[in-house]
Amino acid sequence: MEELLSIVDETQACPTIDPVAFPDTPKATFWTSSPCEDDPGHAWVVDFAIGEPDTEMTECRHFVRLCRRTGIMEKWPPGTIYDSRTSLLWQRFVIAEAWDENQGKGLGNAVRITWEEAVRRFGGARQSNVTRRRFG
Repeated sequence: MEELLSIVDETQACPTIDPVAFPDTPKATFWTSSPCEDDPGHAWVVDFAIGEPDTEMTECRHFVRLCRRTGIMEKWPPGTIYDSRTSLLWQRFVIAEAWDENQGKGLGNAVRITWEEAVRRFGGARQSNVTRRRFG
């Protein structure tokens, strides 16, 4: 959950995120990769309408933003932004219907998916290979 909270920008009005670094971010809830340990069937989210964490049932549909740990000397692909405070490389755009690797951005509408689908497609907090993409 800490990864996604690290990009909340409380100086910004709704959505509470830097609009230059993360363009077209919906004023909505995003999944973190953190399950709720004391409440099975729930996972942590961050609501960018207010910049606060909460828990949601994992079958709910929310947006996803990918990140991964990276080295500072690494060449960063298009559509990403590096956060030197956390050493995380963030996907600038929300997961969409299709993905353009050359431009590094989504094509079509942003999509909401369940937490289980995000874990299946992108991995989770307990993923051992930190060079792979995972969701925030």
